[in-house]
Amino acid sequence: MTNLEIITIITSVTSLFSIIAGFLLQRDQKKIRDLESDNKKYKTNYSKALRSIEWYQKLEEYIASKDGKNISAFRSSMRKKIKGDIDSKFMLPSNIQERLQELRNE
Repeated sequence: MTNLEIITIITSVTSLFSIIAGFLLQRDQKKIRDLESDNKKYKTNYSKALRSIEWYQKLEEYIASKDGKNISAFRSSMRKKIKGDIDSKFMLPSNIQERLQELRNE
């Protein structure tokens, strides 16, 4: 085997490796773009959900003020009446504001 044949084989193997690596990188880039797109949709939906909770809290405040009750007492009585798997700490107004601010900062 001559030097020219060895160089040809090495060049062919290197080219094949480059083509395969390029294909894999291109596929990974597409996956990354898809994930970024999904992430944007999820952030939008999360932001809408947080704003809905915020609106609900304002509705609670309005109803409590109409009934002449303290907002904390009103929320406590509502959560006792409507039992479920809701983590009330998540729904604290300060936590909602904090999560909305985190979304804005990203």
